[in-house]
Amino acid sequence: MVLVRFPLWPRTNHRSTFANSLEIPGPVNPDAIIRFAWTLGPVLIAKSLGLILLSIDFDTQRIQPWLSLAEGRASASKSLLLDYPGLFAPRRPIAALKNRHWLVLITSVNIHFMVSCNIADTDT
Repeated sequence: MVLVRFPLWPRTNHRSTFANSLEIPGPVNPDAIIRFAWTLGPVLIAKSLGLILLSIDFDTQRIQPWLSLAEGRASASKSLLLDYPGLFAPRRPIAALKNRHWLVLITSVNIHFMVSCNIADTDT
């Protein structure tokens, strides 16, 4: 196994007043920090929101068969034998519409919309 060491700050040649220690320089240009936050901030927010929505989508697909069973007399093909996470992604909304599982339909369409917007937004 190979271990890779990532430094927490870049190495510098500045010596501090203490013996055998390096001085960590402060930010030289405050505009660089603002530019970094301005360009990376929206990406971090969008990715965090995407992860939250993906977890909601997965949980609704996983729990929906149990919710149908809890409602009352549901057949096995519309409750416990459903496997929404195992279905091919474009078939999930179709299966959810066929079984009238509206929550899975809404979250699946939302995820497909997010992915298509992400693909359409990329610059080539």
